[in-house]
Amino acid sequence: MNLISKNNNRALFLNQLYVKGNGSNAALLDMWQIGNELGLSRDETENTVGFLVGEGLAAHRAIGGGIAITHAGVLRAEQATSKPEASTEHLPPVVNILHVQSMVGSQIQQGSNYSTQSQSVSQLDVEAIKGLIGKIKEGLVNVDLPAEVKAEADAEIQTVEAH
Repeated sequence: MNLISKNNNRALFLNQLYVKGNGSNAALLDMWQIGNELGLSRDETENTVGFLVGEGLAAHRAIGGGIAITHAGVLRAEQATSKPEASTEHLPPVVNILHVQSMVGSQIQQGSNYSTQSQSVSQLDVEAIKGLIGKIKEGLVNVDLPAEVKAEADAEIQTVEAH
C-alpha cells in the first residue's frame, strides 16, 4: 500500500472515531467494525490504528479492539474539517478534487456514510454483460486454475447471471 492510501485511511479512520464518538474521547468504539466499514483489511486496520495510537490521536481502551479518540485526536479532526483544503501535521487535506474529462452512465460518491446508489441498466447493457460473461466462461475452460479458484470463479459467474 502506498503512502497516499495509508494517509487517506488514517484520515478516514480518525474522522470515523470523531463522528461515531460524537467528538467525545469517552466513547468506546470497535476498531475492527470501523475498519470493516471503511473497507480495510484486518492488517490495514491494525496498521492504521497503530499509527493513530503512536501519534497520540487514538488510544486502546479495551482488549479485543476497543478504541477511543483522544483529546489530541478530537482537536486534529476538528482542525481537518474546519480547514478542509489544508493538511494537518498528521493528515492530508480533506478536500478532494476530481477532474473528469468525459463520463457517461457513471456514478461518484464521496465522503458519505451508509449511503446507497442505484442506476438503471438498459437492455443493450444487459446484452453486453451477457456476452462478456460468455467469453469469460469460454476462457475459464482453457485456463489451468486450481480447483478452488475455478470454483470461486464459477460461483461469481452464477451470481452475476442470477442478477
